[in-house]
Amino acid sequence: KSGVSQIQVPVWCAADQNDIYWYTAEKQKDGSYRVSVSFANHKYHTGEYTIHTYLTDGNGFTTLKGAENVYLSPKTSINGNSNITVSQMVNWFNNNNSNFDKFTKYSNGEYDGVYKKAGINSIEDFCQIYYEEAMAEGIRVEVAFSQAMLETGFLTYGGQVKPSQFNFAGLGATDNGASGASFNSVREGIRAHIQHLKCYSSTEPLVNECVDPRWNESLRGKAIYVEYLSIPNNPYNVGWATDKNYSKKILNLMEMLISTNV
Repeated sequence: KSGVSQIQVPVWCAADQNDIYWYTAEKQKDGSYRVSVSFANHKYHTGEYTIHTYLTDGNGFTTLKGAENVYLSPKTSINGNSNITVSQMVNWFNNNNSNFDKFTKYSNGEYDGVYKKAGINSIEDFCQIYYEEAMAEGIRVEVAFSQAMLETGFLTYGGQVKPSQFNFAGLGATDNGASGASFNSVREGIRAHIQHLKCYSSTEPLVNECVDPRWNESLRGKAIYVEYLSIPNNPYNVGWATDKNYSKKILNLMEMLISTNV
């Protein structure tokens, strides 16, 4: 009868409550109250979360109104240590494309040998660069390499982006048909890809000089998981692609890569 003065919601995951965070609910137009819980406030824990709800009435009395548990499924981090080797990357690529640096989707062979001309003599060289650039910026190699193979069809291309652009992640290639960015070397193109992943997945500074033409401070930390690279699945409504299954495609490829024998 005295009305609602405040609603507070403590949330935690850790057994000793070391990640507990008290949220103040915001009143909605329909009279209900809403709390938005930030994953970052809870050390990015996954598993079972405990949620309590306390109501303070108009007289200043506070009472526990409810308690429940919610299970948060683990997601796939873009940052972190890698579980694959260059040999696995090479073997996986060869299992899907035995003609490195040949582009059969182009009938006149105009792009054949474009990597060799750029100083990349083998798929081993190519994979080594991806490994080095990802490790330098703290990006999981299996995420970046799987995404590159998805975007390029295991370096067969055939779409908006051409092999000579050294653009391995469709940077700047949009749904309206734009061909995207071009880079001066294979390493520069790989570095741009890795840096753009870091733009989304981290707030840490870059190790190498920025060559990512799509770098935008407003995107920092807005997609820390592979699952968030699909715009429809991203809580900030940003991401790499408009395809709601984009992340799932990358995850499927990652699973294949990780299971490849050395």
